[in-house]
Amino acid sequence: EPGDLFGIGATHRLDPRWTIHGQLWSLNGGAQLPDHQTLATAARYLAADGSQSLQLNALGDSKGNLGLWADAYKYFGLWKHRAGAFRLDPGLLWTDALIANDQQGAYWRSDLLRQRYNVSLGLEANGTNIDGDPRVAGTDRFLGFASGSYLVNRLTSVGATLDLAETRQGPGLETAALPRTLSARLFANRTLPFGQGRFEVLHQDTSSSLRSEERTLLTWFHVWPGTANRYLTSTLEYGTGERDALRFDEWTAGLTLRQSLSRRFA
Repeated sequence: EPGDLFGIGATHRLDPRWTIHGQLWSLNGGAQLPDHQTLATAARYLAADGSQSLQLNALGDSKGNLGLWADAYKYFGLWKHRAGAFRLDPGLLWTDALIANDQQGAYWRSDLLRQRYNVSLGLEANGTNIDGDPRVAGTDRFLGFASGSYLVNRLTSVGATLDLAETRQGPGLETAALPRTLSARLFANRTLPFGQGRFEVLHQDTSSSLRSEERTLLTWFHVWPGTANRYLTSTLEYGTGERDALRFDEWTAGLTLRQSLSRRFA
């Protein structure tokens, strides 16, 4: 039998720039979580011209667990920079939802968006088992990326991405596989008389304590002329590389008919 969940909230605008929020929730007789009460608060600052923003959030439950996070953005010339940080205590409770607690991290991202081109850069770090419980396996994960695209003309665009993701041993129990992946991608999109095509080259290098793989993929994806409700897509892919010291070559082809179903009532 489901439990009882009750909540109340309020929002108040202090002035044209600052807004505060608050919510109080109570769960009794839940199927998966213990009875608890949770208080959530937030305060947001937004500049009058929209050039910068800051939001601070806090979450606390009746078991003594706490969650804190902050997000902000600011324009510097043509670039929009965003950054944030968070910490969620192990066991933190929020209504009747199973949230991803016991982690902390931070991120930074910068974007340049123009009519013909765009560039994005970013860094992220995330750790689990933040209190160092010896019974729990903890990991530290790091991610960095860069991407960009350019509109050559109204029919053609090109772009590239570069991603590096690495997982390291954190506090607590030892983790079996800690992968490190480096990916580089080049792509081109072209509108043709017979549909929309995309050609892509991907090189990826993945290694861990259990296995290693290096591969290069060449992919052609095409959307053939049709209607808004019915059209055909095709994929042709060739992959080559080395997996656990064994060379491989792979071909993949696919054809998909997409049909949207709708009913019209008089």
